[in-house]
Amino acid sequence: MEIKLFSGFSNTYLIFYDGEGIIVDPGNPISHVKEYARNLEITAILITHGHFDHYIYLEEYKREFNCPTYMNPKDRFLVDDPSWIFEKFGIHLDYIPRIEGELREGDEFVIGGKTLRIIEIPGHSPGSVGIVGEKFVIVGDLIFEGGGVGRTDIPGGDESLLKESIRRILEFPEDFWVYPGHGKPFKIGDAKKWIRWLLF
Repeated sequence: MEIKLFSGFSNTYLIFYDGEGIIVDPGNPISHVKEYARNLEITAILITHGHFDHYIYLEEYKREFNCPTYMNPKDRFLVDDPSWIFEKFGIHLDYIPRIEGELREGDEFVIGGKTLRIIEIPGHSPGSVGIVGEKFVIVGDLIFEGGGVGRTDIPGGDESLLKESIRRILEFPEDFWVYPGHGKPFKIGDAKKWIRWLLF
């Protein structure tokens, strides 16, 4: 199983194996990803949480790949009423994404015979999810390189749940790669050094 990172409005990930692939967080124009996905059957688009920077280019991907989109229903309120985006950031957004499926704890997606597993990691938003693969976990905006953590001052944010979710992620093996919603990937072992204050 391989993973390709595309930096942009948010990180977009292409996970692929044996001719099949899955897109995570379409926060980049499709032009960034199209060449790499040219020979793959893209079977699903997964959204780690309902903040607009992680789905802003979704329609481009749906037109290109004609596959379903999945998100945790606990974040549905964030995408169904985008008025909070203007109130918080001063950005007018009248786009409501088309999301056909749901992501819940324990759900699995198979690509080329390899399995991705969904875990719920609320805090940054009520419906934030992680996507666990072979030796890696995609965490959305839960934690970042250098020890930064997701903000909780957006509707549905909860600092206590955020800390619980980070502790859960830190239970993965130290050689696991963490792929965040923004910035560069890092290993669990490094994350433990950066945020010792959460371990006690």
